Amino acid sequence: MANGQSAKRGLNRSISDASWGELFSKIAWLALKSGKPVLSVNPKFTSQECSACHHISKANRDGEKFICENCGHIDHADTQASRTILRRANLKFVSK
Repeated sequence: MANGQSAKRGLNRSISDASWGELFSKIAWLALKSGKPVLSVNPKFTSQECSACHHISKANRDGEKFICENCGHIDHADTQASRTILRRANLKFVSK
């Protein structure tokens, strides 16, 4: 297909077939070997949850932009989601 749907279908199928539990086990083993901690965080709604006020809504996302419809917080969607994940893991976001 002209828009690459066929290639994307194959990629999506291979991602679905991946053994995520086995991948996590391998990462945990390598981290343990290196003396690094591994935390498991539920990623549900991290791309829709505001890191400032914790409001969750699909309307908060606009492509790569994150604009909270509740408090008006604006951020890059990936940066905002990483802040939410860090908060859930009880860690702090460090920026330059």
